[in-house]
Amino acid sequence: MYFIVRDKDEPQGVRREYSDANPDYRKAYHETREELAHKEPKELALLRRQAIRRSRYYRKDPQSIAEAAAIRKLMEKEING
Repeated sequence: MYFIVRDKDEPQGVRREYSDANPDYRKAYHETREELAHKEPKELALLRRQAIRRSRYYRKDPQSIAEAAAIRKLMEKEING
């Protein structure tokens, strides 16, 4: 089995912190929560799988990680109350 690794070198100037301390992560997280607040959990599950796939295979930057985290938090809130 072969794995293709793209963009092996770290991009310059990108902070790899996945928390509210990183402004890029914080902005993407809160924008995603506001944008998707009205969706059903089934729709959110599909969007979350797509966000995880994007972050895993295309780019692993704070914005893509924040999208998946925000969708997960919305799903938890909707399901658990």
